[in-house]
Amino acid sequence: MYFERFSNLFINLGYQLNNLEVIFNLLIEKYSQKDRFYHNFKHIEDSLEIFDKFSYLAESPLELECAIWFHDIIYDTKIHNNEEESAKFISSILEKGKVNSQIIDKVYKLIIATQHNVNLFSNDENLIVDIDLAILGKSEKIFNLYNKAIRKEYFWVPEDIYLKERKKVLISFYDRESIYYHKEIADLFEKRAKKNLESII
Repeated sequence: MYFERFSNLFINLGYQLNNLEVIFNLLIEKYSQKDRFYHNFKHIEDSLEIFDKFSYLAESPLELECAIWFHDIIYDTKIHNNEEESAKFISSILEKGKVNSQIIDKVYKLIIATQHNVNLFSNDENLIVDIDLAILGKSEKIFNLYNKAIRKEYFWVPEDIYLKERKKVLISFYDRESIYYHKEIADLFEKRAKKNLESII
């Protein structure tokens, strides 16, 4: 099911090479790395589910969906430029497939937006951030599992340092006037997200 969706997306983006199965298998391999406890394919599945629900809000839904598939393709907790490396990764693939440069640029910028500490300049950059942060507004049980999974990904960081730095990140979300940029998404997740964050900050 997912490969068909993936393949159709690339075709609609104008990708011209016949190697989509190889790319898809590489993507699955990357998201299946043993040290990924949250940033794995389940995260992509969940993000696509939310995207499907709110895709009508997107100005460039094809580029946005592509960015969702690849925004965590590179994920190493010991480096600080995962989003940039992920954006470069998919840009290279799209360039080789002769995809229009404007499409590639949009996908790149959308992935960079998921750093969550950069200025956002478009509706779709806001939207991918909302989708990426939807986990904050899930049920208490799912939110707690998420927190435990993130801790496992940073297993190498001493507990006191981890808790200090993690709290900084979560407070940065909590202190926003609204965690979510789109009203339709805020209506679904904002209240729960605030309550979840209050439980640990």
